[in-house]
Amino acid sequence: MEQLEETEMWYCNRCKKHVQAWKQFHLYRAPPILIVHLKRFHYSATTHRRDKITAFIDFPLEGLDLTESFSHYSEEEKPIYDCYAVSNHYGGLGGGHYTAYTLSDDGSWCHYDDSKVTTNIDKGEVVSEAAYVLYYRRQDVSVGQNFVDTSAMI
Repeated sequence: MEQLEETEMWYCNRCKKHVQAWKQFHLYRAPPILIVHLKRFHYSATTHRRDKITAFIDFPLEGLDLTESFSHYSEEEKPIYDCYAVSNHYGGLGGGHYTAYTLSDDGSWCHYDDSKVTTNIDKGEVVSEAAYVLYYRRQDVSVGQNFVDTSAMI
């Protein structure tokens, strides 16, 4: 649960006032691919600017266990995830630079920076304060697996 800030007040139809509400996500079923977008910009009501949040977030590359977060899953589709890519952002809201890390089929990490690709990156470099979007695959899902159920299509 997260309480909305005063700048994000919600209008209550019942009491006819703007209130500082709470928001909460409920997760029901574990998706095969999980994309986590990290909140990297904060709006300041005093300066009326969006400032970059550069806090280091230590996220796991393997074994992200979300079994306590999902209300429904089967033993075959346990919500345990491995990271296979990370998008990074450098700079501020008005401009910046994006790079990416991806996990190769052979298990090694690669770094993509415009036209430059560096292979065999130490996985310790993947987790950084520049991480912006994290891409996870549920452990029971194989690489290249088709997620579209075409049996109902005519």
